[in-house]
Amino acid sequence: MNNHLSSNQLAVINKEFSDNNETLSAGLLARLLGKQKGHVIRKIESLFPKQLLSKMETNSYQIVGLGGMRENRDYRLNRKQAIALAMTYDVMLGMALVDALDNAIAGLNAVTEANTLEDAQSTAALALGAVKTSLSYDNCDHLSSNERHTALKRLR
Repeated sequence: MNNHLSSNQLAVINKEFSDNNETLSAGLLARLLGKQKGHVIRKIESLFPKQLLSKMETNSYQIVGLGGMRENRDYRLNRKQAIALAMTYDVMLGMALVDALDNAIAGLNAVTEANTLEDAQSTAALALGAVKTSLSYDNCDHLSSNERHTALKRLR
């Protein structure tokens, strides 16, 4: 069983993190943690104060049916907030997220400082490898069989 994120998934995470002022959406964090977005949103709303929630909230609207509107509620979490939230679910997942975010930031900085395109590509490949290693879930003995299955399935 493959217990790593795919290169495409890592690219999406790195792109979202770098394109959005080093924040992650609650939806993406839910996928990383193997949780449903709605459950993660409820947890965010129960953990963070209302003043902070209003700064983190990002709502979008989608037209559905014959002129109906649907609100898509989401939150953008910075590094500390994402780590704190991940720790409330599972300390091992939270620590893996810390390592992955550190590796992603270091990789983005290294790519920015590269002198040539080839250097940037090889640096990016190394950084992706470091992020993949960070998000491996080898030490999951503390989880039940069902939790382990869900986490490994999400990390694939």
